[in-house]
Amino acid sequence: MQSASVDVKLLYQTVEPEELRESVCVVIDILRATTSIVHALGHGAKIVCPCETIDQTDLKLKNYSHEQVLRGGERKGVTIDGFDLDNSPWSYTTKQIAQKVILFTTTNGTQAIAKCLLANHVFIGAFANFSAIANCVAQVEGPIHLVCAGTDGKLSLEDILFAGVLVNELKMKNPDLNIAQDDETTIALALADSVEPIETDRLEIFKISRGGQNLLELGMLRDLERAAMLDLYDIVPVWNPRTGEISVKS
Repeated sequence: MQSASVDVKLLYQTVEPEELRESVCVVIDILRATTSIVHALGHGAKIVCPCETIDQTDLKLKNYSHEQVLRGGERKGVTIDGFDLDNSPWSYTTKQIAQKVILFTTTNGTQAIAKCLLANHVFIGAFANFSAIANCVAQVEGPIHLVCAGTDGKLSLEDILFAGVLVNELKMKNPDLNIAQDDETTIALALADSVEPIETDRLEIFKISRGGQNLLELGMLRDLERAAMLDLYDIVPVWNPRTGEISVKS
């Protein structure tokens, strides 16, 4: 395997698309966008179309019949008026979304995806598909950027934890991997090394994070619990910037 590099971007707002040109990106929004996208595709959604705004979902809605499409997402953590689904992974069940197109917009995650439009490969990462993501990224050539969504322009512990754990896993798979010696990557690795790799410890980190606190205030503990579960799905969601669609990598 050729020598590769990896770094962590702690907050998508600090990244310019040009920095990610012709690279491999993993977008991370554990609470909850990337977790819910993995659940949707894992339960048979045809595609997920991430949209930066509610208006974009309105425009894309016109391209589909009523039977083909659902709108999902959130603003301030709750369901958007007129939408079919919220941003809880529990909502994306086979009964609800199998073979449907999901037009999806969230406060942070879908914005982070859009930042990666110049990358060669854009993957959607969560603890729910951790091993699948790690195995895939380890075999794709190019500099690797782990792009964290954060929460309302602030850092999020759960995203940083995932990024650090993924860097460590990639290093195990490729000892020649060059890990960036920058503050952002160092912070992610330090957090990952301080947390036991078990579900209960991940959940405790989620509970004290900014995003986790927001969800707890809304009574959504079970969303944190679900997001902390490892390897629920053996799939790799891939975003195609040309089509604007996320589908399962074949």
